[in-house]
Amino acid sequence: MVVLKNAPRSAKELTIQETVAPMTAPTTVMIHRLQLGLSALLLAGLAGCGSLAQLGIGTTPIKRVKQEWHRYSKVYIQGKVVMQVNLVESWVYKVQDSTGAIWVLTDQPLPRPGDQVSIEAKVQYEPIPLGNQDLGEAYLQEQVRLGTKPASVGAQE
Repeated sequence: MVVLKNAPRSAKELTIQETVAPMTAPTTVMIHRLQLGLSALLLAGLAGCGSLAQLGIGTTPIKRVKQEWHRYSKVYIQGKVVMQVNLVESWVYKVQDSTGAIWVLTDQPLPRPGDQVSIEAKVQYEPIPLGNQDLGEAYLQEQVRLGTKPASVGAQE
C-alpha cells in the first residue's frame, strides 16, 4: 500500500499500518539476499541449460526420443559411447543411457567408446518403407558437444 506524505489517511489504513509490525533491518537484509540468490540461480539455469545437461539435469531419456521423435526438434542427452562408424563424409557414434541407445551424426572429433558425453542435438528421422510398414529410425544430429568425460583406463569395453 502506498501512503502519500501529508495526505489524510483513512481509519482502515491506520488500522492496517498499526497492526503490522515493522520489519527489522536484519530481516529485510535476509529477504533481499534470498531474492538475489534465487534470481541468480534462475538466471544461471536459464542461461546455462546446456551446463545443466552435463550433470544429467534436463536431459531426455533416449527411449523417449526414439519413441516420440516427432515431438522433439532439439534434445539434450547424456550417455556412454558404445560404438563409432566412419561414413563417407561424416561420422556416427552410438550413445547409450539406461533406457536405450541412439545413433548420433557428427562433424566434430569423435568421442571414444567408453566416454561419457553430453550433447545438444537436432532430432532427425530416416524413413525406411518396407511394404506397408515403416522400419525407419530416429537419430540425432549433434549441434553442440557440451561435455565429454573420458573412459577410465582399462574400463573400455
